[in-house]
Amino acid sequence: MLSGWVRSGNMVGDRMRKRTCVESHPNYEGYPHCRLCWLATHDQRYRTLWGIEGEVKPVTEDSEYKLPEESKPLERLERCEHLGQRIEKKVGCNGMRCFHECSQELPAVPAVYCQTCESYSPEPGVNWLV
Repeated sequence: MLSGWVRSGNMVGDRMRKRTCVESHPNYEGYPHCRLCWLATHDQRYRTLWGIEGEVKPVTEDSEYKLPEESKPLERLERCEHLGQRIEKKVGCNGMRCFHECSQELPAVPAVYCQTCESYSPEPGVNWLV
């Protein structure tokens, strides 16, 4: 199931056109309790995604939110033969952090569950991102 902001046309390819809160929070720095405004203030990746220029403000210890963790390298590089069709779409994950169907009827998120799944069976020569 696609989330509301994807269905409402706020996507361009795998990129978000704008913050979905931009109508109600045009000055993102004035809304520290809105997660999207907070990301627009403190995370360069989101500033780039949304076309915001200028300096990123540092995160303070008393901040309501934390920055998303950096991606870890995958241990299992081959796509699992049980991995089915992608059933969720998140911004910027290229499918690696989205739910997929699984022929074993297990939760299937390539960069999460599939990395430690006991039923994992590599499809020889097929990379996850293909």
